[in-house]
Amino acid sequence: MPPISASKLPPELRRMVCDAADSREDLYSMALTCTSWSAPALDALWASLHYIRPLLTLATLLGWSEEDDTDSDESESSRSSTPQIDWTRFDSYANRVRTLRYSYFSGGNGNVDVYDVIGDLFRARQRPLLPLLREFRWEHVHSSSTLDVRLPGVLEAFTTGSLQAVSVSTSLMAEYEDIPRISDRILASRDIALGNWFATLPRRCPGLVNFSLGGYVPVFSLDFIREFQSLVVLDLGDLHMYNTGWVKARRLRSFAQLTQLKTFAVIAYIERPQDIAGAWSAFPILETLRTENTMPAVANEIVRRISSNRLKNFFYNLTEDPLDLYDVQLLFGSLARFSSSLTTLRIDIESISDPESPDGARFSEVISPLLVLPNIQELRISPFYQNPDDLPPYMAVDEDLERMARAWPALAELQLNVRVADGGVTFQSLVTLATCSPHLKSLYLYSMNVPETLNLRTAPQTSHRLEVLHLRSPTYRDAEEFAGALWRLFPGLQTEKMRDKFPSDVLESLEELAIGSRIGC
Repeated sequence: MPPISASKLPPELRRMVCDAADSREDLYSMALTCTSWSAPALDALWASLHYIRPLLTLATLLGWSEEDDTDSDESESSRSSTPQIDWTRFDSYANRVRTLRYSYFSGGNGNVDVYDVIGDLFRARQRPLLPLLREFRWEHVHSSSTLDVRLPGVLEAFTTGSLQAVSVSTSLMAEYEDIPRISDRILASRDIALGNWFATLPRRCPGLVNFSLGGYVPVFSLDFIREFQSLVVLDLGDLHMYNTGWVKARRLRSFAQLTQLKTFAVIAYIERPQDIAGAWSAFPILETLRTENTMPAVANEIVRRISSNRLKNFFYNLTEDPLDLYDVQLLFGSLARFSSSLTTLRIDIESISDPESPDGARFSEVISPLLVLPNIQELRISPFYQNPDDLPPYMAVDEDLERMARAWPALAELQLNVRVADGGVTFQSLVTLATCSPHLKSLYLYSMNVPETLNLRTAPQTSHRLEVLHLRSPTYRDAEEFAGALWRLFPGLQTEKMRDKFPSDVLESLEELAIGSRIGC
């Protein structure tokens, strides 16, 4: 079949070819090939931006470029002159941008500030700089106790009716000991202009389906959130407004209006859980719930309000140390009504206080309420912040992992990043998982003991397809013998993915076995 000229290919096919390009270098080459390939290649190159400076230089604003090395006096002089803007050139690329993700570092080096350039362009244009933008993610990194007064104007420059996803976050870049002082000042301040920008979003972006707000932000009203009638994702899981969090009882109830929500992340601070009690419900089609730094009793009340029968993912993170075992059991028990849909559990908490086991919480009591969830495919239990070695151990035994393996036949990923009391979990747990969890692909055990009296040569040969095994602090006698037993249990291990969290001597022996296995094939 003779080659077909690119000009004769349908435009849709040319776009598909460009979207499937392996690298930006390939797209550069296609853009330079001919006019037929230039447009779709440039569309693909400019569709997503992580750096905004190349776009701003296209307007040749004040002769500024990313490599501007002029001294500050000359730069300031040029800024005071009338801007010479090549809008035709600018628009030919700006109209291609669909996603903008950018992190701005306040006080960074450079003679011309990005915020100043954006402000000049927007004042000259008086309409959105990226008119077809769909996803807008802006991070403002600063080190002072006040936000940049230019931030609302910068956000305004990219606000357009085509937006479907908006994420705004602030980050502190300061010495660790200075962060509480700086954050307290920010949280106590007010920003009317920033609040006004957020308040108008529901009206100006009616198609918004994904909204995220995070970091330390000044005080402004959050009533606008309930006006997002089409919102599918609401991420407030990293938002700090006031020292104690911002989602109170009234605010939480107002979210009942968000009937299309499928993903919800939140920091909730409600002094009395009974304040949100009563016969009300929310989130009829929710699939993912993530509660951050929310006490178990409050998280339990939130879970109880969910009317959805589709909840698949539950994430719970808390730095409070320790938590009462009863409160944890109450929270986990509230998940039972999602037994037909729940597949993923990620529990990141520091430690649990068990009144009947002062030396460490009984792991069997922690997981017992979760064993009624038959469709679990992923379970992670890990400290949220601290090192497991700095926390009390869990009282766990091989029988606990056996109960988990038998309760969750579809288990594909298990991560127990917790320290277990000496001798509690042994090599027998690996044998159990190899025989009872056929779908397991990734396994992480922080603590495991190989008894000196155990004959590892008797480990059974299986065809299990476990790919990644992380053993952070195992105790064993002979590395080569241990590796041989592991290889018999899990002959599909991908050792290149296990380098960071595995004893090096055992890993070397496993790699030799893997090479020998490939040669044998």
